[in-house]
Amino acid sequence: MNSRASAIAGALLLLAGCSRESLPEVANSLHVRPTCPSRDERTYYFPEAAFDIYYSRLLRRLDAPSLSCGTAVDEGYRLSRLSQSRELAVVIQVVHERSGWTLDGAKYAVREYSRGGTDRITNRVRKRLTNDDAAALRDAFISAGFWRADPARLVTYGGDVQDGPVATIEARRGTSYLARDDASVSLESRFFDMVGPDISDTP
Repeated sequence: MNSRASAIAGALLLLAGCSRESLPEVANSLHVRPTCPSRDERTYYFPEAAFDIYYSRLLRRLDAPSLSCGTAVDEGYRLSRLSQSRELAVVIQVVHERSGWTLDGAKYAVREYSRGGTDRITNRVRKRLTNDDAAALRDAFISAGFWRADPARLVTYGGDVQDGPVATIEARRGTSYLARDDASVSLESRFFDMVGPDISDTP
């Protein structure tokens, strides 16, 4: 088998292990970084243009994969949300890895978040999803116009979430990545519907 045929065969095997359809580049996205910095680096989860230290801490506590870099995930969707009361936080993610589609949701009791306090996980839901479940979420992102945002216009902030948005939604498709702070309520509701009643943003 010549090198070209080998490359084609390898690509087909890769697609067979991923979601059912190919994952084209999205015009208004950032390009996924091929390798990740150290997990302790502030840009492990969010690239510099969308840096958020508070949500990074929640994701690190969950041992969540980065959607903005590396090859562990080829498609994924994630909501990181602080409750209106600012007394708890929620992370819900749907990711495709080599083992298939999984949903992971966590509820945190928030203490002194603006001063680097600890965030204790009080409830967690993990389950496998079907390709159809994931396709429905993917279509919801497209219908909500998520990928039409301009990455250069993201609302960014440092460590004081009191001055920032209440929720951040991330998505990755292939080598395209985008994080938005102005995502629609319909997308947030979709995440909570998928994870079920055990994870909510109310006490």
